[in-house]
Amino acid sequence: MAIAGKAKKLHLLQYIQQSEVIDSIVRSCCALALLPLAKMWDGLRVLVRRAVEEGVWDILSPLFVYIRNTWYSASRLPMFCVFGAIDRTNNACESSNATLRAAVRHKHPNIWCFLNALIDLEDITEDDICVLNCGRAPNRARGRTVLMNDETIRGLQEDVQRETITIDFFLRQASRRIEGVYNIALDLL
Repeated sequence: MAIAGKAKKLHLLQYIQQSEVIDSIVRSCCALALLPLAKMWDGLRVLVRRAVEEGVWDILSPLFVYIRNTWYSASRLPMFCVFGAIDRTNNACESSNATLRAAVRHKHPNIWCFLNALIDLEDITEDDICVLNCGRAPNRARGRTVLMNDETIRGLQEDVQRETITIDFFLRQASRRIEGVYNIALDLL
């Protein structure tokens, strides 16, 4: 969710909260990485066009410049694309941050909540090491909602690849499937 984090740093949070159009476009930008690599430039063009047509280009142009300059270079675009990946996190730090945030369960924890979260994570890590030492893979039970979102995104990816849906439709629908993580990245929860 680097794009959502950058939107926040660009002071777009007030616009996101006040405008469903801006919220939808920024959320759709976060779904660009879910597109097939060959369709990612088309996806960016679709969102730029939508921003222009909706009259919000002046507000969102710094975010589009960031996306273009940071993620859409020839060397970075393949790393940004998570199409077909089992684990859609394209950044190991992002995964670790999400794990820590979930363990802490508070935006601004006191020291005791933070230490308890670290102890819980240490226990999980110890369990994983024991399981690995026995020659098995650690099992992370994934929630039903996450699995359903994965399945929906996979179906949308198949449809956009077969061109039975538009890229715009894909981005709007896929962006709703990552809305929880998007809201966490923007500290909206």
